[in-house]
Amino acid sequence: MTDTKQRFLNLLDILSFRAARLLVTFEQYMPAYLVPRRTSFLMKERNEFARALIQHELNESYSPEQILHCRNIINANDISKMEMGVWIDLEGAINRFKLIHPGHSYIKDLNMLSLLPFRTQCNNIRNGIECGDQLRLEFHMTAFIIYPTTIQPCTMYSADCKKCKRSYRVSSIYCNNEQKFIVTPEALEKNQYFHLSSGKLVFSRELLVSFSSDLVNGHISFNGAGTSLLSKVARLHPELHKKFDSIGLTRSLEANWIYFELFNFIFMTSSEKQIVVPRALFSARNTVRGGGMINAKAQFLEEHLDWIYNIFSIFWSHHEFIPDCQCDKSICSRVLVLDGHQKPRRTVCSFDNVTSFVNEEELGVCNRGCPYQPQKKINNQNNKSRFSPYYCYYHQNSNEILSSNAEEDRQREEAWNNELKLLEEQSNITGDDETLESCNVTRSQEDEQIENKRRSMGFLASFLSCGVVIGFTESINHEGVRQVTDHLLTMIKMGSKIPDALIYDSACNLKLFWNKNYRGIYLKETSASTILFNIRVAVDRFHHKNHVHKMCKSITNPDCALNGNDEIYNGINTVIAEQSFRYLSEFKLSLRRLAYPTSTIFSILLLHLWNCRRTQISPDQFGLATKYISEKVKPLFLTYCIFETAQVCQKKTSTEYFHLIQAEQQDYTDDKMETSDDDLEQLNYDCYINLEQYAWDSDAD
Repeated sequence: MTDTKQRFLNLLDILSFRAARLLVTFEQYMPAYLVPRRTSFLMKERNEFARALIQHELNESYSPEQILHCRNIINANDISKMEMGVWIDLEGAINRFKLIHPGHSYIKDLNMLSLLPFRTQCNNIRNGIECGDQLRLEFHMTAFIIYPTTIQPCTMYSADCKKCKRSYRVSSIYCNNEQKFIVTPEALEKNQYFHLSSGKLVFSRELLVSFSSDLVNGHISFNGAGTSLLSKVARLHPELHKKFDSIGLTRSLEANWIYFELFNFIFMTSSEKQIVVPRALFSARNTVRGGGMINAKAQFLEEHLDWIYNIFSIFWSHHEFIPDCQCDKSICSRVLVLDGHQKPRRTVCSFDNVTSFVNEEELGVCNRGCPYQPQKKINNQNNKSRFSPYYCYYHQNSNEILSSNAEEDRQREEAWNNELKLLEEQSNITGDDETLESCNVTRSQEDEQIENKRRSMGFLASFLSCGVVIGFTESINHEGVRQVTDHLLTMIKMGSKIPDALIYDSACNLKLFWNKNYRGIYLKETSASTILFNIRVAVDRFHHKNHVHKMCKSITNPDCALNGNDEIYNGINTVIAEQSFRYLSEFKLSLRRLAYPTSTIFSILLLHLWNCRRTQISPDQFGLATKYISEKVKPLFLTYCIFETAQVCQKKTSTEYFHLIQAEQQDYTDDKMETSDDDLEQLNYDCYINLEQYAWDSDAD
């Protein structure tokens, strides 16, 4: 007789067949080392629960001593326990028990699904030596796992290292003494669950990846995904439907998806081995009214934004060096196609004195405008005329007189417009000098400002000829030759790989600006501007028919054989930007709704996933940049937020960053994160919108 059979017969000497099956299943699927909390009466409570469960489910009574003896028989041999385990609806039995005894001390925090930390051995380095302590599992909290078609309760455990003051969680490490989270590739790679905060919702990898696919291929919105999920749950699992609301679920989905894809993006396109984020990033107490003061979430993103854009542009402009890339090698990275897209026009602050010094050496200061959302006007008698609906929180009382930097930018723009008028007058006199002839197709700021409430002018995007996006700039003011030049110079300086041929629908005006101002006061000669000046430019074939002047028929004609354009642009789809914008226009409502910097982060992630789909590179391939273009990738750097300096792309030190973040953390003195069973999730990731005060769509009047 086998050992397993003998043990089962020993059980049947004491228990009925059904009771033995139930007890074996309980010990197999809910082992004793997974406990809600450790007390001096823990084993006694577990034994009493097993006895009560059998009595409740089967109406059979046994003494505590009999149950203990049977449990010892089952747990004496793991192989026998596994062989004795037969399928029984343990989850249903426990759920029915919970309905009758919701406050039972042992089972109230236990669930069939147990989420363990991604590692149980501390790998913190102290004094050059890895800690290496084997950690004991501790009860962390109960939560709900969100799947594509269902929601299930779970019990979460942590592994705490007392010496290092670190708590290893499901997908992150929490540093108790520093009040920060650490996310590593190990915590994300092949992890089936994603959870970073103290919230009660855990998102399955299956759901987050499904949403990414639906977003890129089906243009689904966060609101649509949350509502759709709840409708599925209401039909398939009506008992769970009333526990959740669509607004809370949508907010949490948006927050967790952006963090999930952002961390995946960073580990794929940079050389970083970990990401450190402040605990305040997930605080429920950081609520912000529409257009109000920036919070820790927005500040964290904005300080990292320039670096995130940098690694995006460098990685995708060098994607031809990745062997697994499946784009068309015959045209890959041959030509840069540049165009503006005005569909995602966000409501922005009317304050104009925000300038960029990135390309000051070549262009002088460039006025960008304030990208923040204007203050939301609240219809309340106590708040009459308190805020202007045209300005953000930080510029409510700003002086309307232009700063010297903004005034300089305005003068440079005006000088070029005057130069164009002079060229037009001279061309009327000479009639045949194409170098003095301005094109009939122009861009003007007056044509683009069409509403009283200021809106951004969409964004300017750069595509490679194979369809991969390598850069974009949000146009707060307007799309002009100085703004296009600034966009291209920025990519050159950050290290992006720029082709030596360019397509732009107003290439004639761009070339004219370069020819007239290169080595002058409006486009000084530097290594970057020299590269720019030597780029060949042409108008795309779709818009070329509208250009009638001589320059457009020769220098900027993509099919002109006299200057070799016909060979350079042969086989190039010059309207690939326009075609891609048809796809991106489906996201206009989502992009309009989001406030800066969330809108820019969302755009980067959307374009990154678009590029991954186009090149058939998996977004989950960590370390690609380190493996193939390591010498091109820049290490992490931070820049000041616009509200701190009213300037763009000013770098700051990590010390300054953490001092600012700690101001929001000064009220947190506990080592354990607070949780509330009544509050399913409090992540508000739309950094400028409190959903109770303001609608999702920022276009709402």
